[in-house]
Amino acid sequence: TFVGNREIEILKDGFIFKKGEKFKVFKVHSEEVKSISDQLLHVGASNECLHEVLIHKTYPYFGLQGHPEAFGSFIDDEMAGILSAEEIGETINGGERLIEKFINYAISI
Repeated sequence: TFVGNREIEILKDGFIFKKGEKFKVFKVHSEEVKSISDQLLHVGASNECLHEVLIHKTYPYFGLQGHPEAFGSFIDDEMAGILSAEEIGETINGGERLIEKFINYAISI
C-alpha cells in the first residue's frame, strides 16, 4: 500500500542524524529515489525504500521520502480508516521529532 506510515532507520551518523535512530513518517505515494548523485550520502532506509534519508556532503541539506510535515486536515483526509489512532499518534510524534531536530540545528548556527 502506498498510503499509511513506515519506519525509517538511520544507518549512519550524518548531519542531524545519529545511527540507530528510528522515526515513523506518513507515506502517500509510491515515488522514490532510485539512484543518488555523488554529492549526496545515503543515511536512512525503511523496509519499503532504500534511499529514505539523504544528506548533502557539503551543505546542510537533507531530504526524506516520507512526510514528517503531515498534520491536521491532511491526516484526516488521507489516513482516515487506514491507520489507527495509536499509529497516527506515533507517526505524528516521529514527524515532530524530525522537524524538531532540524529546527534545533537551525537555531544553533
